[in-house]
Amino acid sequence: MYKVRYIMSVLGLTLLVLGLSNCNTSKTNNSSYSLNQNPPFTILESYYHDWISGVQGAGSGTILFISFSDLNKRTKIEDFFFRNQIVKAKKDQGNSFLFIGYFKNDNNKDIIMDADIIKEAQNTPPEK
Repeated sequence: MYKVRYIMSVLGLTLLVLGLSNCNTSKTNNSSYSLNQNPPFTILESYYHDWISGVQGAGSGTILFISFSDLNKRTKIEDFFFRNQIVKAKKDQGNSFLFIGYFKNDNNKDIIMDADIIKEAQNTPPEK
């Protein structure tokens, strides 16, 4: 009985120490971004295009295009921040210096408009 308790306490203490030692490394991996005044690339052209689906309820959004020059192999474009939204950057297959971001709007949702307050209460409020 004493050996089982001893083994369980050593095993529990080992798991506790390993679990607490991992917390610090997971917190520091992607916690902060910094802006560089002299980045290792040059933006040639950037533009966006708003789109609206032709079908009711299918949605709308914005497509962001950014073309780079002098993009070295160590530089990795991951995300775009545009109009207070973050989206993954996708490399264009035809041009390795062109990256595209797809932002989808939720403005085209079905909203119940009725004289009865109970039916209108079923609408979900917009989230920011």
